[in-house]
Amino acid sequence: MLIRRSVFERVGGFNHSLGRSGANSLLSCEETEFCVRAQAMLPGTIFLYEPNASIRHRVSAKRLTWAYLWRRCYAEGLSKAVVARIVGRSGLSSEWRQTTMVLPTGILHGLAAVLKGDIGGLGRSAAIIVGFAAAAIGFLRGQEPSLRSSAPPAIGIWTKPV
Repeated sequence: MLIRRSVFERVGGFNHSLGRSGANSLLSCEETEFCVRAQAMLPGTIFLYEPNASIRHRVSAKRLTWAYLWRRCYAEGLSKAVVARIVGRSGLSSEWRQTTMVLPTGILHGLAAVLKGDIGGLGRSAAIIVGFAAAAIGFLRGQEPSLRSSAPPAIGIWTKPV
C-alpha cells in the first residue's frame, strides 16, 4: 500500500481502535477506514489497485494452515463489522462487490481447473469457501450489541517520520 504523505497530513492517521495490537490479534481494516475517511474529507480522491505491482512477502509456515486461514478471515469479518459501524455499510461497497462477484468466480475457476486435471483447484475453491464462511461469521458476530461500544472511535494523529 502506498499513500501520499500529503493525504496523511490532511486527513490524519490511522484509527487506533482498528488494526492489530498484541501478538495474537489478527484484527485489521485500519487502511479501509482511512481510505473511506480520506475520500470523504478530500473529494475526488482516488485509490487505485495496481494488479501488475510486484510485492514479495515472506510467509511463515504457521500461516499456511487451514486453522490460520479460519482465524485470519474471522478476524477480518470482525474488523469489517467495526468499520461498518464507523463509516456505514456503504463504506464497504467494494467488499460487497467482492463477495457477490469475485469470490463465486474464483470458486468456479477452481472447479473448472479440477475438470482440466488440476486437482489443486479443489483446494483453492475450498479455501475461498472456508475463508468466506469465517469472515461472514466474524462479521455477524461483530454485529452483536455486546460488542458495540458507545465510545467514539479513537482517531490517531499521524506524525512525520523522524
